[in-house]
Amino acid sequence: MAGLSGRNNPGSATDASVSVRVNFAASAAGPAIACIVTNPADVARTRLALDAALAPSSSKTYSGALDCIRSTWRAEGIVGVQRGLGFAVVREASKNGFRIGLYEPLLSRLTGGRRQTTWSERLLAGGTSGGVAAIVCNPLDRLKTLLQLAGQPGTTPNGTPPASAAATESARGTRGWASASVQARRMLHPPRTLSEIVREILAREGLRGFWRGASVNVLRSVVGTAVQLSTNSRLQELVATARMPQSAASDAVCALSSSVLLVLTISPTDVIRARLYSQPLGNDGVGLLYRGPLHCARRIVQAEGPAGLFKGVVASWLRVGPHTTLSLVLVSAIKRAAEGERW
Repeated sequence: MAGLSGRNNPGSATDASVSVRVNFAASAAGPAIACIVTNPADVARTRLALDAALAPSSSKTYSGALDCIRSTWRAEGIVGVQRGLGFAVVREASKNGFRIGLYEPLLSRLTGGRRQTTWSERLLAGGTSGGVAAIVCNPLDRLKTLLQLAGQPGTTPNGTPPASAAATESARGTRGWASASVQARRMLHPPRTLSEIVREILAREGLRGFWRGASVNVLRSVVGTAVQLSTNSRLQELVATARMPQSAASDAVCALSSSVLLVLTISPTDVIRARLYSQPLGNDGVGLLYRGPLHCARRIVQAEGPAGLFKGVVASWLRVGPHTTLSLVLVSAIKRAAEGERW
């Protein structure tokens, strides 16, 4: 069984007996499996982030996370609530292979293999692994977002509801923001397949379009990973200090607790990222709604109030809480199995 280092748990220094290969494989497989269960909440979170964007709250399509899932089921069936599942599984395996898989090797390098680690070391290792994952996998993140929005009634090819574009009539000013709603209404039939979305991005934005929104995605991943894995690792150490056996149950309690801080930390960046990923573009390739992350945040607060930055926070926790718990429990279980230990 794991000792004080919590070697089988993501968020602590790697024991020599756990190979790098097993570490990366477990880090990819755990979240990919968890994604099958949590994808409906992720679809709801994405759609809620775009609901009544830059418009009065009275124009919202959904009353909340459960209403979004229920409405999606009624309108689109199982295909809708599991929109983009296959690609989401690929994204989870790829991104978490870096995000979780790099954490322990980086922490081990920083500490020289010491059993005890400091908060600053944990935060640095988590932030670095999260940043690398976000940069490498930003194309997957954007494609997943657009797949989840595809098929939603009244969306543009890039996922933005026409009502959102209409709200820009008086906001674009000298850069021509007043024409945003007109151009957005010309794009009322969203692509429904991955290949169509890829072709759309390449045709309108080129390769760099796959990295649109990368800055806010990196910020989200750096902060979120640092908070999640460092908190999880500290809780695991407290479990070990209390001489409680490390098991799937203790892993679940630690992971679920860390997910609360994670959601509160990343919710604003989730909303901003979804808006940037999905906004329509003008003929000049410039976004019709937002010029960048800070402009997006300012417009959201001005039009929707500070609460606009936390749209879908319940749906976010409904996805992140179970997903974080299942992911970290499965990662630890796979490592224990690889070492011939009891789950």
